[in-house]
Amino acid sequence: MPRNRARPRRIGPAPRRGQPRRAGKPIVAEAALDAQLWGEARRHLGNELAREPPSRRLYLLMARLEEGEHGDAGRVREWLGAPSSQ
Repeated sequence: MPRNRARPRRIGPAPRRGQPRRAGKPIVAEAALDAQLWGEARRHLGNELAREPPSRRLYLLMARLEEGEHGDAGRVREWLGAPSSQ
């Protein structure tokens, strides 16, 4: 058995386990909305909205949160009319 085999090189650092990817946070927020866990959904969406630039999907989820939690049609319209990067 030859000892001089080439070893595979790592391209970059391996992702940390236990940390959700950014794409997963809106999914978690959407699951919280489905379960009517308004605070949990707001926490996940708020963290994502603080990052630049927020996507259209986040604005739609925020509108859904306002409608479900408060029934506030004015806030829903604000979120639906917000500019987005996508």
